[in-house]
Amino acid sequence: YLAYILLNKDDVWIKPGPRNYNHAWVRDGAITSVALLRMGIDEPVKRYVDAYSALVRDDGWAPFIILEGGHPVAFNEHGHEGQEYDSQGQYVALIRQYYDFTGDRDTAERYFGKVMAALRFAARLREERKTDEYRNDPELKPYYGILPESNSHEGYFPAKHSYWDDYWYLRGLSDGAYLAQ
Repeated sequence: YLAYILLNKDDVWIKPGPRNYNHAWVRDGAITSVALLRMGIDEPVKRYVDAYSALVRDDGWAPFIILEGGHPVAFNEHGHEGQEYDSQGQYVALIRQYYDFTGDRDTAERYFGKVMAALRFAARLREERKTDEYRNDPELKPYYGILPESNSHEGYFPAKHSYWDDYWYLRGLSDGAYLAQ
């Protein structure tokens, strides 16, 4: 299994496997990094953490896909279609897991500002669903207080609310609090 992870890696980008696309999703990179870390293989994960952290925007948007050549997918400034909102929490989880397994406090401290920015980004998204409209409209009430619709549910269009995003946001909040301590 570890050999396949390392063979499928493209420079610093940990990829989900040999498929018909050449992209790196942060969800796969973050989860797969744990397998490497558990086996004491931390150098590829450190390189991944550094490269991915460089792509987290100052406003906290964490790209969910890294395209060929190491460029992030574009952020849709005009809506939620074509976006995924699990990446903010996955980024925070990645930093926490890296710290837990390596004890590399310098790296955790270096990226703590990005961790907090990612959590603030997700919090701003969540605020979009905490309005009176979502609180009071029976059709919208099930979505009150959760993250907006996205395409995190594996390519279904149009965008739908995905509890996967909310899970990763909650995980990110927990891991962020841990890192803050």
